[in-house]
Amino acid sequence: MTTTSNKYTTQIELSILVHQNGLSFCTLDKEKKEVTQLEHTSFKAQKNPIELLDQINFFFEKYSIEKYSYDKVNIVYANDLYAIVPHEVFDENHVADYLKYSIKILKTDFIVHDQLASINAHTVFIPLTNINNYIFERFGSFEYRHSTSILIDNLSSLSRKTEQPYLYLHVMSTNVDVLFFKDQNLLLCNTFSYHTPEDFIYYVLFCFEQLKFDTNLVETILFGNISKESTTYNLLYKYIKHISFLDVSKIVQQTASIDKKETDASALLLLSL
Repeated sequence: MTTTSNKYTTQIELSILVHQNGLSFCTLDKEKKEVTQLEHTSFKAQKNPIELLDQINFFFEKYSIEKYSYDKVNIVYANDLYAIVPHEVFDENHVADYLKYSIKILKTDFIVHDQLASINAHTVFIPLTNINNYIFERFGSFEYRHSTSILIDNLSSLSRKTEQPYLYLHVMSTNVDVLFFKDQNLLLCNTFSYHTPEDFIYYVLFCFEQLKFDTNLVETILFGNISKESTTYNLLYKYIKHISFLDVSKIVQQTASIDKKETDASALLLLSL
């Protein structure tokens, strides 16, 4: 997590989730532990950093976000520009080395890392500099993390000591986060882009194959943009039988009071920092 000094005096916390396919934000009354606003917007096509900034401008104007002052501001970046690095091999002076073989790094890219105390590792990632500058100009100091850092910290706390592996799938409209755990250890964390249910299944089964796990033995836990009525779920069920859904509200309500109907994966990312 990246942190700077805080100049705010109110007790309202603003959190913004930035994804190429959409934006979400929530405001939290920290004193009352109540969510005072939770809003989402989705894009039909992925946006580049310049287009994303335009959408954030529109989003802020639509919901009058800049009319208020905040005790704390958080940004959560949800993208595939990251790598999970064990602490034993982590070197802060060579963070680009962890990304250069899987991601095209530009000279202007600013590379940072989150510390993952839950698994003794680091999430190395690339935030969007133009959005960071925009947020700083309007709100002053703020903190930012990668979405997978939040998922790992929260899901590892739910992990249990068992010889059988289990899988969490965080499903978004065009991306899926794949996280395998076994015996309270994270074995794999990756994010894949997909366009059809068949793409989705291919990537999930590919991870099973790489880890040499039996689909009949692994408990698979879903959350996000998926339901039992969806084509993606029904296709997944042809290959994986032990499927359940994560009750995100149980995690979120440890932090804030929120209507269960409004609790989704974005709320988990925004309220479980």
